[in-house]
Amino acid sequence: MDITDIESTVFQFICDFWGEHGYSPTLREISDGCYMSPGNVYRYLDKLEMRGCIRRQTGIARSIVILDESHCSRAPENNPKEH
Repeated sequence: MDITDIESTVFQFICDFWGEHGYSPTLREISDGCYMSPGNVYRYLDKLEMRGCIRRQTGIARSIVILDESHCSRAPENNPKEH
């Protein structure tokens, strides 16, 4: 799976946030952390989900689950992996 530089930035922010806090970031936290609009973040989250990197549940805050940790420079410790 080849992800773009911007997708990688968003994905790495999610990985780092998981590693630091033990839960996934909100859309606004990703937006603030990656210096982009919430609309752009939403679009990149859609792309990451289509590529199989993450999974989300619509309408539920902090529902991002990392499915492919191979692109994280540091794997999140408390990420609830899909079984």
